[in-house]
Amino acid sequence: HTEEQEAVLAVQKMFPKKELHTYQDVITLGLRLLYGIARYAKQAGPSLRTAVSICGRHIQLPCPKLFSGLKRMLRYCKDAHDSPVIYKQQAIAPTTPPSVTVVAQSDAAFNDDLDTGLSQTGYVLALEGQAPFDTSSTQSKTAKTSTYMAEKSAAATACKAIVYTTNLLKELRLHNGKPTELHIDNQAAHLDLSSR
Repeated sequence: HTEEQEAVLAVQKMFPKKELHTYQDVITLGLRLLYGIARYAKQAGPSLRTAVSICGRHIQLPCPKLFSGLKRMLRYCKDAHDSPVIYKQQAIAPTTPPSVTVVAQSDAAFNDDLDTGLSQTGYVLALEGQAPFDTSSTQSKTAKTSTYMAEKSAAATACKAIVYTTNLLKELRLHNGKPTELHIDNQAAHLDLSSR
């Protein structure tokens, strides 16, 4: 009970214009903030999705640290709302068939959720020189034993998206036939996957 009262007081200091009397008021405020940020994150692309996913896991037991993160995300939304996502139209001669290259990146945060021991994994796909068109940030379904395993799991998920995208581009006759490079920031996972 004392922890809940401390949380209410701490969050009240962060948001002085809000009337927060009970712990349930704090939860309701957190859900409203997270919902608003999540709606913006759909349009903003990958920049906020991971943060929204992580905060969403802890919304039922909110603490001052969670609201500090929510406030930081709100500041980001306020500053970035005028930054558009831009897709450039390529000038193509009528006789030249269009050709696109897909660029992919995957990453993972090992043992990110201290309560469950699960890792956060994600990927970003983009056409070369363009804004991302496919992003994912999810919590792994099973616990990983090392950073290498978490990174490999993220890379495997990215590969599924790459295969789907490549097949779609081939069907539309837009693919240039070059293999897609997947960028990974873990040396062990990179060596293992590049040797196959």
